[in-house]
Amino acid sequence: MSIIYITKNNISLSKKRQRVLVKKNDNVIADVPIINLDQIVVIGSFTITSSLINLSLEEDIPIIILNYYGQYKGRIVAGYSQNIDFRIEQFNKYNDKLFALNLSRIIVEGKLKNMKVIIQSANRKKADKRLEEAVEKIDNILMKLKTAETIEKLRGYEGIGSRYYFEIFNLLINNNFIFNGRNRNPPRDPVNSMLSFGYTLLLNDIISALYIHDLDPYVGFLHSVRNGKPALALDLIEEFRHIIIDRMVKALINKNVITKASFDRDKKIMLKEKSKNIFLKEYENKLNTEIMHPKTGKSLTWRRIIREQARFLKDSIKGECQYSPFEVK
Repeated sequence: MSIIYITKNNISLSKKRQRVLVKKNDNVIADVPIINLDQIVVIGSFTITSSLINLSLEEDIPIIILNYYGQYKGRIVAGYSQNIDFRIEQFNKYNDKLFALNLSRIIVEGKLKNMKVIIQSANRKKADKRLEEAVEKIDNILMKLKTAETIEKLRGYEGIGSRYYFEIFNLLINNNFIFNGRNRNPPRDPVNSMLSFGYTLLLNDIISALYIHDLDPYVGFLHSVRNGKPALALDLIEEFRHIIIDRMVKALINKNVITKASFDRDKKIMLKEKSKNIFLKEYENKLNTEIMHPKTGKSLTWRRIIREQARFLKDSIKGECQYSPFEVK
């Protein structure tokens, strides 16, 4: 199974029998059997026929919609899980303050530990006191997590730890790119543009993993719940942001696969179409790379690991285990 990414603007999507047709100016530029697809991701403006929507719903193939700038807008999916008993259980756990606090603590701890490993790995290659100091600062935050009594405090510690991490992220990439900290909505430099785009792609995979395991992506614990915000997906993404997207962005820059010339800067800073396709290919290669999952003892792709973590999250909500985030060493 695979994901088809459509990055050209003004595309029309239709079906012919059990195949997806992608057209530009009435010319067919892609013709894919729907049975080969896991998702359809459209980036930019497009039209779609009702017959293709019906086919994707029948085959349970979600259609993911991002705008021209790579921001997530929504998805067309088949009916949500009918496992009402578990949905009630998830809502009950949302109202269980002790459960929410403990799970939030675990999530933040996993995120900070993965940040720390990335910095330590960089410091082994080029010893730098600033990297050592960042590790020490994150260690101090990890100690404080143990006594945090509210989710608000945990959010505060997560924010401080992230600031320490991104303060030194410029030391991890070559000097052709300038990075002065995280910014977004819209990103104001090429590095932040790639990070935001990568996080959007990853969030989509997280949401899909949650749906597979009957979890409501909008009812979370660490992140505040409000209309239109996939709080649980934002909870689960925290352990994966840096070890998947940040590492990938760092590699693309340091290997000169992506350069300053790879970006359009007319209205917003964003990857050109050719470079966007390179980024998407690298993202798919990354998620299809196998590594050992310590809890299962199996060699799994990153995408499968994300789905396994969603399953463990479901088990923890059911009270069958305590959730443990995926941590790299």
